[in-house]
Amino acid sequence: MRCRTEQVVSYMLFLCVAPCAQAQTALICAEKPQILQISEQFRAAYRTAQVDWCVRYEDESENRYYSNQYANGDLLYVDRGNIRGQTTIGKDRTGEPYAFSELRALCKEERVWSYTEDSLACSVEDHCADSYPISDIGVLGFRDIDAISEGPGRYISDEAKVTQYEVREIDGLYEISAHCGVVEPYKQVWLLDPERDFQPIRCSRLVGGVEIAACETSYQEIDGRWFPSEAVFSVQGVLRSRTTIISATFDEPWHDADLAPDDLGILAGMEVVEAGQPLRFWDGREAISQESFFARHRKGDIDTSAIQNLIQRHRTGAAPGRFSKMSDEEWFGLGLEISKQPARWEAYVRRFIGFYRLDSGQAKDAWKLHAKSLKMVSEFDVRHEQEVKELSDRIGKLKQKSKRTDAEQQEIVAKLRRIEEIRAHTQRVFDESLQPGLLKLPTKAQVEAARAFAKTLSGKTGDHGERGSSDWTQIKRK
Repeated sequence: MRCRTEQVVSYMLFLCVAPCAQAQTALICAEKPQILQISEQFRAAYRTAQVDWCVRYEDESENRYYSNQYANGDLLYVDRGNIRGQTTIGKDRTGEPYAFSELRALCKEERVWSYTEDSLACSVEDHCADSYPISDIGVLGFRDIDAISEGPGRYISDEAKVTQYEVREIDGLYEISAHCGVVEPYKQVWLLDPERDFQPIRCSRLVGGVEIAACETSYQEIDGRWFPSEAVFSVQGVLRSRTTIISATFDEPWHDADLAPDDLGILAGMEVVEAGQPLRFWDGREAISQESFFARHRKGDIDTSAIQNLIQRHRTGAAPGRFSKMSDEEWFGLGLEISKQPARWEAYVRRFIGFYRLDSGQAKDAWKLHAKSLKMVSEFDVRHEQEVKELSDRIGKLKQKSKRTDAEQQEIVAKLRRIEEIRAHTQRVFDESLQPGLLKLPTKAQVEAARAFAKTLSGKTGDHGERGSSDWTQIKRK
């Protein structure tokens, strides 16, 4: 991402080399105009960001909620569903499998990792633009329709087919037109406001000179930058939907500096499905072969208690995603094992903020506490990484023996106990820092309102289905 100083310099160069763009006559060019590139650069002038927003369609009675996280070019997208956490479209779907499962996707290095909460597998595909419906709120205002994004940072549907651009100045604003397509030509038009970092206050699409879709965007200033506050989409002059930014933060010290697949909430032991690749399993950090996974699991290197708990919830009908998780019971549906899984604490904090309707100041304090807790875990793990490796290696060597002495068996037990003691630190951080710290944030009124809302939620039991293997413990026997 480029800094704002570089962008201002670029703009000054633009004023010098393209004076005709300020005239009433249009500047015609084959490449994307520099002023539109400057607009993009102002919008993307951050290394990390976190944005929450909601969408209300005119034919629906409820908002739908979404989140984006950005870190050095990577994008994490979460579809959180309606206020009750229902992601399945339609009326109350309580009791249906995956009705209340968040849909998550990570676009990283031109690949998409996607995961449906409570399922037992995740998938990996190439080509961010074609594989998973990701909404990139970072291009809000640049698109004339409220559909999914073409891919991170992309907003021109047929950019490769743009035949020419036009730039003209109109009453202090800059109108940029892109002529797209050949067989079915249309024109995409942006109106940029130089007083708001050249951000698009209007975007429209015209076919045969008739406007068929448009987006009008209002802005707010956040930490010295202009970012959308609301965007209104219409089709042929009829209001279609309204997107409202709930919160947006940029380059804060508590933001994740890097995004990884475990940020999706996938658990050690889950299948990783990728076309053209053999079956692999997630070990907590990366996808490894089936043979490597079970070899390390036998040594005690991989803790599979979380996925075993999830499998049990599948068997009892509590999962997958059948009931609203917008209740503080069972840690917002994340299960008891959440205390041992720092990669899933982000989901816990996000649901806590939503459940108690924390304001922006409270939400910032919540995320600061999240970052502090992760740092405590990370620093402790780094200090004990070599010790855990040596303990695991020794256990593995002892377990390879066909016959072990009583002393060797006692040594295995002692070393396993020591590994458990080290791992227990993560749970202590959750129990003694993160959870109690969060519980201090909501006011009495917020707590009472959240409790009242939780009482309105109902649940039913029924048949359950699963995505992925029914039980990974069965695979090693094949």
